[in-house]
Amino acid sequence: MLGLGNTISADYKPVFLDDYSLQFNGSDEYIQLSGTVGEIAQETGSVSVWVKGEAVSGSTTIFACSADSSNFIRIWWWNGQTKIAFTVKAGGTSLTATVSDTDFETDDLWHHIGVTWDFGDADEIKLYYDGTLKDTQSGLATWSGTIDAATIAVNSWSAASYHKGKINDFALFDAVVDVSSFYTTPGGIEGKTSDLRTEFDISASLITYYKFEEGVGAIAGDDSPYLNRGTLTNTPTWSTDTP
Repeated sequence: MLGLGNTISADYKPVFLDDYSLQFNGSDEYIQLSGTVGEIAQETGSVSVWVKGEAVSGSTTIFACSADSSNFIRIWWWNGQTKIAFTVKAGGTSLTATVSDTDFETDDLWHHIGVTWDFGDADEIKLYYDGTLKDTQSGLATWSGTIDAATIAVNSWSAASYHKGKINDFALFDAVVDVSSFYTTPGGIEGKTSDLRTEFDISASLITYYKFEEGVGAIAGDDSPYLNRGTLTNTPTWSTDTP
């Protein structure tokens, strides 16, 4: 893992298209990232993920990792506020960055979410949405414990807040990445995502990279150097709908 306050620029390959994503039912389907937990840097990190939402009655989780319910990192849909949210809770105190999107559940579009966190000198979290920095919050509390759980499409510390909709191209880093580089055209047109996507090169900071290109089976292959395969739980559905 990299030390406090590290910021890097990731390496990228040319724009690409792919064939599969995963559909989650919002009630019991998720991905367990068992092998990844030992690589996650609580001190600094970044996530890039593509998401398509569906109508739900409550808030849902896109990605989470945690030491316990008082110390966690979470990307989620805040249903009551119609916002995409990114929360880092440390020592029981939450810091949350948000962006409003009243159409997320109904627009039938793929959206890119990028987040970074830095407990070092920057002392901040950032939330990017569809290629643009939307919110920065500073003043992280003191983290307690070691991350021992990580999940996609459900809370990592409890069986709750299941995502309903699709997820694709999930990348997790143990450093603060220049998230604007996730796009060939930063601030690109919302929903017109196929011409904006880039593929990550293998680098030491890329600790999990699920392209979801298997199309069958119960394993998400990892294209990072760490080979941290994900376990599909309760049979999420492979879909040919991609960004």
